Amino acid sequence: MIPKIARVLVCEDDETLLTIFRYHLKMDGVELVFTEDGKLGKQAMEEQEPFHLIISDLLMPEMSGIEFIRYIREVRKEKMPIIAISSGDNLKEIEEAYHYGIDDFVAKPFRPREIAFRVRVMLQRHYPELFKQVEMAS
Repeated sequence: MIPKIARVLVCEDDETLLTIFRYHLKMDGVELVFTEDGKLGKQAMEEQEPFHLIISDLLMPEMSGIEFIRYIREVRKEKMPIIAISSGDNLKEIEEAYHYGIDDFVAKPFRPREIAFRVRVMLQRHYPELFKQVEMAS
């Protein structure tokens, strides 16, 4: 079980995928904030409490996922894990996302529980103290 104090920003413009994230990640105790593109994701990062992890589509309107990832890593100098999602048919785009600092990539379509598993692994790896707090509370 992911601790309820984990906050995840999801930048995705596909409503079907948002429904999948809502169901499978909230079921694991993740607090989710949704934006439909990188520009709104950037705004959420500037105006809201810090996030523990970001899931970003690479192809979005307004500000692409690549531009958003560059903003996170180069402008804000943030270290939180980033999982990029996109159709797996553009290897150059995937390579560029890794170059700018994503931690993981998931190709669409994906199994719904797979994304929840990857989020859990990233959070446990980067924030083990959150899980210790949950274990102590149990």
